[in-house]
Amino acid sequence: MHKLSKTLENITRKLVQDTIAKDYTYWEKMLDENILLITTNVACINGKYDALKAIQSHTNVPTDLKILEQTYHTKQLSKQTIAVISILEGTSTKLSIHAKAMLTFIYDVSTFEIKIKYAHFSTRSANDFTLYHPQAVNDEALFHIIRASFNKDKRSIRLAIPSTSETSYIDPYTIMYIQPFEHGTEIILIDRTIVSTRTFKEWKNILPEYLLQIHRSYIVNVHYINSIRRYEVELHRGVILPIPQKQFTAIQKEIEQRMLAI
Repeated sequence: MHKLSKTLENITRKLVQDTIAKDYTYWEKMLDENILLITTNVACINGKYDALKAIQSHTNVPTDLKILEQTYHTKQLSKQTIAVISILEGTSTKLSIHAKAMLTFIYDVSTFEIKIKYAHFSTRSANDFTLYHPQAVNDEALFHIIRASFNKDKRSIRLAIPSTSETSYIDPYTIMYIQPFEHGTEIILIDRTIVSTRTFKEWKNILPEYLLQIHRSYIVNVHYINSIRRYEVELHRGVILPIPQKQFTAIQKEIEQRMLAI
């Protein structure tokens, strides 16, 4: 396992270096024919040809980019798949930016020819990167959500999140929980938070079954529940949300049933 993890880390390093150099030859070799790609501000993309085009189009690396730090973390998801997460921090004087990026690769290692089955890229300002602390990288939620997306084959599903300035399109599996905020709602995702103009009541009617209302102010993704205690649930990263006392037994039963259906 250690040797294979090191091999995958080296593959990921080369992909990152080639992207900075704008050389996509190795990318073409490593992408699976049915690759699932999700990137910041880009719709979910399925298939090698479209994914490669998207990577070439949306990885606009500044010519004066200076990498300040890069770390790599590996985790085995199953006998067939291993995840490698790369966190990069860099600056560009020309564009006056200081940003961090998290690149997640899920490799299929079930055959002699290793391929990338899933990739997720997210770039944020370095000052707005608290969720990407190494502790969060080891979060089981990220890997559980990816496993679930493959098992349920939900690759084509995207959810529109309207806000005052734009509409974001996200994979609903990446929602941790939803709560009211001012006249709309706050959507807490695995890699960021979006404030939406859609009301809490409106969300209840359009969400997949794994997003369950447990309180008048909270809808949670059952994928992320670590434990259920008297009158509360604990989500990944230590988030604790309340459950009404009178509804506790019914909600606990509903959570367990929806978990079994995943």
